[in-house]
Amino acid sequence: MDAECKRLLAQDPPEAARFLLAHSDVILPFLRFVAGDIFEMASSPEETVAKCTLWILRIIGDGDPSAVFEHFTSQSAACGKIWKANELAYKCNTCQGDPTCAICVECFNEGNHEGHDYRMIRTGGGICDCGDPNAWKPEGFCRKHRGVTTSGDPTESLPPRVREAVILCCRFLLQCVTELLDLAAIVRDSLSAGLGFPITDDELLKAVLTALQWTQTFCSRGDVAKRVVALALTSEHEFTSRPKALRPDASSSPVSFPTLLLKMFDLERDNLTDSVIQKLHDLYHSLLTDYFFKRSFARALLQVYDLAIFPVESLRTPPTVRLRRQGLGEYGVQVFTVPAIVEESLTSDDTGILQTILRGFRKAADKLTVTVHSLQKLACDNNVSAHSENRTSLWRASVDLRYCFGISPAIPAELLRQAQKAGASASRTALDDYLEVLALAQGSAIVRRVESSDVNSCQVALEYELMFAPIGHPWVEGVKHLVNKGTRGKSSREALADLLHVQLTYVLKALCESFPGSVWHAISALPPSPTRSALINLLEEEHSSTTPTPEPGAPWLAHYSVLVHPFTLFLPLHRFLGATVAAACAALAAGSSPPVTLQEVLLPEALTPDYRLLTVEPLVALLVEHPLALQVVRVQVHNGLWNRNDHNIQFQIEVYESVYMRGFSFVYDLFWLQCGAVLLGPSYFVCLVAERFKLEWQKGKLFIWKQDPVQCPVISPTRPGELVIEPRLCGEGLLATLLGVVLDRSNCGHTTADRMRRFLIHRLAIKDCTHSELVDSTPKYQTPEEEEEDLKTSLDELLAAVATFVPPSSASTRGLYKLKQEFWKEVDLYY
Repeated sequence: MDAECKRLLAQDPPEAARFLLAHSDVILPFLRFVAGDIFEMASSPEETVAKCTLWILRIIGDGDPSAVFEHFTSQSAACGKIWKANELAYKCNTCQGDPTCAICVECFNEGNHEGHDYRMIRTGGGICDCGDPNAWKPEGFCRKHRGVTTSGDPTESLPPRVREAVILCCRFLLQCVTELLDLAAIVRDSLSAGLGFPITDDELLKAVLTALQWTQTFCSRGDVAKRVVALALTSEHEFTSRPKALRPDASSSPVSFPTLLLKMFDLERDNLTDSVIQKLHDLYHSLLTDYFFKRSFARALLQVYDLAIFPVESLRTPPTVRLRRQGLGEYGVQVFTVPAIVEESLTSDDTGILQTILRGFRKAADKLTVTVHSLQKLACDNNVSAHSENRTSLWRASVDLRYCFGISPAIPAELLRQAQKAGASASRTALDDYLEVLALAQGSAIVRRVESSDVNSCQVALEYELMFAPIGHPWVEGVKHLVNKGTRGKSSREALADLLHVQLTYVLKALCESFPGSVWHAISALPPSPTRSALINLLEEEHSSTTPTPEPGAPWLAHYSVLVHPFTLFLPLHRFLGATVAAACAALAAGSSPPVTLQEVLLPEALTPDYRLLTVEPLVALLVEHPLALQVVRVQVHNGLWNRNDHNIQFQIEVYESVYMRGFSFVYDLFWLQCGAVLLGPSYFVCLVAERFKLEWQKGKLFIWKQDPVQCPVISPTRPGELVIEPRLCGEGLLATLLGVVLDRSNCGHTTADRMRRFLIHRLAIKDCTHSELVDSTPKYQTPEEEEEDLKTSLDELLAAVATFVPPSSASTRGLYKLKQEFWKEVDLYY
């Protein structure tokens, strides 16, 4: 073959190129002969790339390099413009497929968005979505980009021999890129070890940039060129890394990769320069408008996901900016927001998209924590700052999970279907992975009433739970989907019971860390049932050596007080279980006759107490202990009982009550109190609340402090000049808590429209607001799909019903919405 290649190289170039186009089996050996072996490439890398690209143009053009453009026009059905940081773009809520989509200014001006809900933004990177039907509605496309198709092959328009030749040529050029990068790593290691080498890695990387720029320029020739490069990168062919024998510290054998794309993913972890990584990412971005490449890219990304979410180091940058913030992890927004890609990646084995993302999340969490069981054991100062990149990785994985869950209610419902398919095999499923990830934050950042507190672990725990808060709404929709559709071979109620059982198991496992003896005795007192047996087995696994003894004051934990005992604001397991129960009640009650009761939903044989045999604290009372403790803390903080904790606890309570967290934290904690009030009965529940507030009623004196031997020394003045805390103020908080339990219908009776309407009335009762102020402060109760299905629940529709718009009086003022007079009677002072 070398003789044949030498003969062709000696011929007239156009004649040799025409021969190669007619005999595709000779193309790769010939180009390899032109490039030379590894040592020839090392001697003149840029000249090698120039010779190869010239011959590629000759071959594709049938001897004439300029004839290439006859096959590849510059027209493209999608824009795909690559944005730089802080570049202007437009978001259109009417046209976008999801909140991450946007289009460039040029495409916006060339399209028709009259009457649409749009705004201008500053981008942080990414590409224009105009022309991509998976990201943008076709009626929102500009006149230049009429949309790509998700089926078909644009390269079919090429003559067969040209198609085969151009794919082979592009594959060879990209293979040269990987070989030059391998060689650069060898040179760098050799030079750092003091070994001589006739060339520097900078010269090799400069040749790499030239080849990548040529490839990206070729991609700009239209959809056919993009598909050619996509096929070259993703076609099945074994690509082997260069042996690392020249590296002084290397003894590993060559590694094989099934595609060039996976080979490039691997090279990105090998300390490339910023310029090379940026050029690689620009190439990926330019190809992502091709659906075939986007799907192949997603599959490859899932194979390396647990590495991709971690930042990568780049060469020759200052230590302060040595870490790249995202690396390959930034592409989750491009591929995990496409419904077809996510749905086809839902498998029950370890390669499924949910299992892969959760595994990456768990890996990042394990690196961040001192133990894999609890975030509360974080080192306070140096350890937290040292693991900032792992916190970024956690956030990246949580965002990708949110993308997947937000696509369709069927996605979170798939968690349970996979668990049911596993059945009695007891094999791990994605649902177990998901709940274990949630359990890492359960009970973290413990708070005690001390002079100072651990601010750093609180901050990390807060970030951790904030990652999961936006997943709450898709989770609720998934539960409703599960109840409405059922699962394979099971009714809706059977499927729901399975889901509740699995979630309750994890919640009780977490409760055992707080009240092991009480949980054990409460479960032991249950009547015989499959649920009781499963929970007993769980506790025996947790406490294999000894049976836990009741806590002091058990069975009712009479001395439990947040002023003297630790508590936590982070209860994601409780809240997701509450979301499941609330969604199930709403879904089962729709069209049900007679109405579904809470006892029918919430595993009645496990949680509902039998008052005739009430010798230990009911299990449901233990489930409401921590949510109730948080309401006690809120009241105590607002009345000055926690001033010695500086501003840490005040900050946590502010976040807990904020608009962003309210719909996930406070609302579901209140729902648990409502569950307790229903299942325990009013007398028992009111006594429990008063006991936790450490207040009792004395005729003629309203509330007084309960004479509790543990708490009394804490609330009494301990320093000269300290004021006695008035029990009356905490008593008002107790009554407000009970009123909230009775009156709030966020998760038990109100529709989405009811909740939004009630919020708007109370927001406007405080002061007149602009439209943007209302949008920013409104809890996100809806998904875009809900708003599209029922326009009456949209913010603007509800706002028009309850408020009057007052136009601006001058150019320097803003228009305000004012609550209509007839709605003042609906204002609830305890809202």
